[in-house]
Amino acid sequence: SKTKRIVFIKITNKTPWDLTRTGYSLLHGKWAEVPPENIPAHSFSEFGTEAKHSLLSGTEGFVSYKIEITRYNGTETDRDYLQFYWRNKLRGKIKFSCHAFKVSVSSAATDIGGNPAIEYEVFPHSRKESFDENK
Repeated sequence: SKTKRIVFIKITNKTPWDLTRTGYSLLHGKWAEVPPENIPAHSFSEFGTEAKHSLLSGTEGFVSYKIEITRYNGTETDRDYLQFYWRNKLRGKIKFSCHAFKVSVSSAATDIGGNPAIEYEVFPHSRKESFDENK
């Protein structure tokens, strides 16, 4: 059987707030592993998609998460919605994006075992809000 087109996705939550899944969908392909319902603060999650048939088809989809932001010992609350998107078609480079307003997100294409992977990192706008001293 021919090798299937696979995309690994890793989301690292470097904020002090949990991510809660609000939706996910595939336009092409099938889930190798469904995105988790929650990505706790200061943790990461990995999941993936693959083509349904062979190299001739690709995979495209998204997952969205809600983040409840609390500041000043909980006296101020805010909310943001993040949508992570990816597409790996037969022709052309892998495409991916993430939209967020109240937190920062970095993304990079990488490689896991010869398969394309996308690494997203979510972190607060301000360093004061993060407990991660490495940022």
